[in-house]
Amino acid sequence: MRPSFIGFLRKARRPKDVTFRKQLYIFLICLGISLFIWILIKMSQDYSAQVNYRIKFRNPPAEKVISQSTQKITLTINAKGSDLFSLKYMTFRSPFDIDLTTIPYTESTLPGQFFMHSHHLLTGLNNWLAPSYNITDVSPDTLWFSMSGIVERKVPVRPDMDISYAKQYMLYDTIRIDPPEITVRGPESCIDTIEKIGTPYTKLENLDETVTKDLKIIIPVHSNTVSYSSEEVQVTIPVEKFTETSLQLPIRIKGISDRYRVKTFPETVKLKYLVALKDFKRVDPDMFRVSTELPGENPNNIRKLNLTLTQSPSFVKVIQIIPEKVDYIIMKP
Repeated sequence: MRPSFIGFLRKARRPKDVTFRKQLYIFLICLGISLFIWILIKMSQDYSAQVNYRIKFRNPPAEKVISQSTQKITLTINAKGSDLFSLKYMTFRSPFDIDLTTIPYTESTLPGQFFMHSHHLLTGLNNWLAPSYNITDVSPDTLWFSMSGIVERKVPVRPDMDISYAKQYMLYDTIRIDPPEITVRGPESCIDTIEKIGTPYTKLENLDETVTKDLKIIIPVHSNTVSYSSEEVQVTIPVEKFTETSLQLPIRIKGISDRYRVKTFPETVKLKYLVALKDFKRVDPDMFRVSTELPGENPNNIRKLNLTLTQSPSFVKVIQIIPEKVDYIIMKP
C-alpha cells in the first residue's frame, strides 16, 4: 500500500503527467474548502467546555487582610464552538475579583478561616463574561480563604557595609541611618519573625570624606498583604582627618579616709588620644579625668593601683593611659 501511494505522488510530480497533476491540485483545493466549511459548521454549533480562571478576594473588613485563599476556579461554559475556542486558546483571561462586601461568606470553626459557596458567584460571573457565554457550573463548590488582623512593628535597619578609611582618616561619629527603623504592616503571622531589615552588601574603600549613600532595603517578606513604610534608607558615614596627641593629667584618688592621705608615683599620667583636626583647639585638660580608688579593706596589701579614665569628651578617641598602674604610699595626715 505504501509503495503505491509513493508511486502515486511521484506520478503527480512528473512533467509528462501535467493533466493528472492539475486534477490532483483541484482535488486538494476542493478538499480544503470542504474541510473549512465543515469546521465552520462545527464551530457554529453549541458546546460545553471547562475553563480555568484565577480569582482574587477583594475588600476585606477594616483592619483585616486576606492571607491565604483558593487560587482558581473552573467554569463549565456553554457557547458556540468558535467562542469557546477563542476563549480557551486566543484570549487573555484576567482574574475574577470576588468582592467580600457583596458576596456572602461564613466563618468556619477554625480560627481565621472563612468560606463561601460558589453558586453565589454565578450571577457576577455571567455579567463579567460576554453575553454569548452561559456559565452552568462553578467548581469547587466551596471557596476557602483566611483573614487575620493587621499589626504594625518597628524594625531596626542594619546595613551590610564594609568600610575602610584612608591613612589618618577615621569615622568621626556614629553612622547615621535615615530612617533608622522601618514600620512593617501586615498579618502578625507574616511579620512576627522579622527581627531586622538589611541592605545589599556595600563596600567603601579609602574614605577621606563624609559619604552619603541611598540604599534599597532587602524586603524580608514579599506579599501583597505586607507593606513597608520605606523601601530605601539613606546612610551617612561621617569621616574626618585625625591626629594623635597627648597631655599630662593629675591622678584623682577616690575613697580616701580622713585618717590618712595617699601619694602616687608618678603623680601625673600621660594620656594619648586621637582628635579630629577640626576639634583640635576644643580640647581642654579639664575635660578629662583619670581616677583610681583605694580598696575598702587593707589598702596596704595592694601594691599598685589601677587607673581608669572616668571622664573624656565624646569627640576624642583615647588610645592609652601611661602608665596604667601606679605605685603609692599611704601617709598619716
